[in-house]
Amino acid sequence: MKILKALLFVSLVFSVSACKTTDSVSQHHDAQVDLVQPVLPSEQKLPKNAKVTFKNLKDGQTIKKNFKVKFGVTGFTVKPAGQLVSGTGHHHLIVDGTFAERGVIVPADEQHIHFGKGQTEYVLNLTPGKHTLTLQFADGAHASYGEQLSKTVHVTVK
Repeated sequence: MKILKALLFVSLVFSVSACKTTDSVSQHHDAQVDLVQPVLPSEQKLPKNAKVTFKNLKDGQTIKKNFKVKFGVTGFTVKPAGQLVSGTGHHHLIVDGTFAERGVIVPADEQHIHFGKGQTEYVLNLTPGKHTLTLQFADGAHASYGEQLSKTVHVTVK
């Protein structure tokens, strides 16, 4: 996370430097630029109403082996991964696991399914039995927005 912040800071410095012309640099060579270290979206204050939901799943529900699950979010806009834009992010589905702490990169593996293209639904194919499904919202770099933007349900697959 610190490396990502440093890279964003360096990008900002180069962007500010590139915007100056030779004339403005020579006229203001003694001027100092106050650069504020950028805050990553996953570290910004979350709206009080921000939450994620399973649009068609309830805790304790029994579902078929192949089940289309639909995701929702309030207080944020779904946007594909790749850009860090405040107020945006994308969904991750964690099967038989728990939410990711705020700022932690959500891993990409069989247990952590990424929807980096901005998808809002997915066909689950789970083994019969009891499962825990956690919907987790994260920023464009897959950094979790934490527990507030997660939702866990318990399901039984027939």
